[in-house]
Amino acid sequence: MDQKVIDMRKILQNKYFAEDDLPRTGSIHPEFSHTITVCVDAFGCGLAQGCIHNYYFESKTEFSSLDQMLLGIDDILDRAGECQRDTRLRTTFKKEPTMKNTSMSDEQFADYLTSSIVERMPPAFNPDTLRVKEGKLASYFIRVLARQHSSMQGVINCAGLASVFRSEIEWLRLIRDDLTAECSWNKRKAGK
Repeated sequence: MDQKVIDMRKILQNKYFAEDDLPRTGSIHPEFSHTITVCVDAFGCGLAQGCIHNYYFESKTEFSSLDQMLLGIDDILDRAGECQRDTRLRTTFKKEPTMKNTSMSDEQFADYLTSSIVERMPPAFNPDTLRVKEGKLASYFIRVLARQHSSMQGVINCAGLASVFRSEIEWLRLIRDDLTAECSWNKRKAGK
């Protein structure tokens, strides 16, 4: 059975997330490139399975649980240079060496800023070229707006209904609750 391909142009049309109505025409990377599509194909024993699609990389990222989905999206954002973290995450139990605060000259500080900026990768796809099959259970469109306080903040959209999340745990709870709910976003859209 062939699954339906998501028409990203309909979903992304006038769907950028902003606090004002200013057109976003001067950006190097268009608004669509920040949207990540999560297609959930199965949900059993509390574990979601599916794929993550994005505009930056040709390969999809498969996941077998919600925490794998979260780490996969985090990795995609790191590799694409999008939504830079405000803090570096710890990846080991070793104590990191402390650095002595020294003052820098203006030139040294400018060099430090220039060397620390990660260049953003241009998107490999646009809404016309990215082909994503709908998830068998649900498809979520996630826009991470920031990664502050060692967490993510943004907007999740499913079946035309959007919700803002302030942390990764809130985001995971929205998805899990939607997948287990009698009245999920997809069921509400279908009128069930």
